[in-house]
Amino acid sequence: MSPDFVNRQLTIAWISGILFFMLGFFEGAAENFRFKENTLVFSEPFYVVLKISVLITFVLFQRGFVILGGVFGNYLLRIASFVLIFGEVVTVGYDIASVFYAPAERGFILGAEAFTYGGILIVYGIALRRLQKGVGSVAGYAGLFEIIAGSFFLTIVLAFIGFFVLMPAELLEIIILYKGIDIIRSRQGANSGVSAPASDQSAARALE
Repeated sequence: MSPDFVNRQLTIAWISGILFFMLGFFEGAAENFRFKENTLVFSEPFYVVLKISVLITFVLFQRGFVILGGVFGNYLLRIASFVLIFGEVVTVGYDIASVFYAPAERGFILGAEAFTYGGILIVYGIALRRLQKGVGSVAGYAGLFEIIAGSFFLTIVLAFIGFFVLMPAELLEIIILYKGIDIIRSRQGANSGVSAPASDQSAARALE
């Protein structure tokens, strides 16, 4: 992949991350109300559009980390991101379908989802922490928040705390993607013989 292509995709990814973060407030309100009241706070069409929008932005957001994983040779990150994307597709598909047939086992399935996501998020957090050498301490903090959130999800009953812990993690991950663009541009500058600040040069060497 050319640096320009990677930069475009990472730009799409961090913008999608912001949209995903914002949509999360509406999705959280909808799911909380649905879980407690067993009804929709929004209309069915709005709920479906919301869920599809969340899915699209999440896929584009995580695709950025699939790309970063390739750039830095962090294959655990690539695998974890792919698994998260697959899990989100399954989860959103189930949430939309359950609106129309109201499964009696929804409570059990939500618990299973929380437990499964807990395990995946811990692995994802470990993978993010491995990016520290390339993008700095921000990756370490993001990974730590993901691991903590995953631990809460594993308990099932404290999964709601995990959602709050994920908020700073997602913001840090947006910064990681944005920083990845600067690192790749620094590498381009180094390869073309243009002088760059020492911090950028060290970041560029991490990609070589």
